[in-house]
Amino acid sequence: MQKRDPTPKIARGALLLEEFEYQIVHRSGQQMRHIDALSRNAVCMVTRSQSEITRKIAAAQEADERIHLLKTLVEKGLRDDCLMQENVLFLQGGGRELIVVPEAMELEIIRGVHNEGHFAEENTEDLLKRDFYISNVKNKIEQVTMNCIECILCNRKRGKGGLLNPIPDDNIPLSTSHVDFIGPLPSTNKRY
Repeated sequence: MQKRDPTPKIARGALLLEEFEYQIVHRSGQQMRHIDALSRNAVCMVTRSQSEITRKIAAAQEADERIHLLKTLVEKGLRDDCLMQENVLFLQGGGRELIVVPEAMELEIIRGVHNEGHFAEENTEDLLKRDFYISNVKNKIEQVTMNCIECILCNRKRGKGGLLNPIPDDNIPLSTSHVDFIGPLPSTNKRY
């Protein structure tokens, strides 16, 4: 029996790369969040800072009149579909306990979930409904996604923008100038 080299493809790839001058640079996940998001479970991304969000929601629930009324009803035993945990109101349903998001924080929570991966409306809604309760959530998600600059730029219709007009050949250097219109674009870490 002949022994096989376990890495022939890697070796052939390394030989191909020898032709080029290159440098391998490590980039942290913070700099590559748009790519890193593809390899991560979306639930993990959303729940990463859950305790911080929960504390913020608890404070905002105190100022929300509708939620304050619900908390009072729960304390008096008049609502059995809700429960209180550490002064945070949860809605029970479908075997889940969902944090009731105060109106003042609804768009912030939706934006936070959406911006983790710029998910489509349906995926954003699925992720939200795992942890949060927001009334009339579909319309609010649509409002957030329709106003997301990154999504607008990324989903812009591609194709012919107009007729192409050939530029006449000139023997004089710099006889024509051209301007591309795009932006504003977000800055990179190196301020490009």
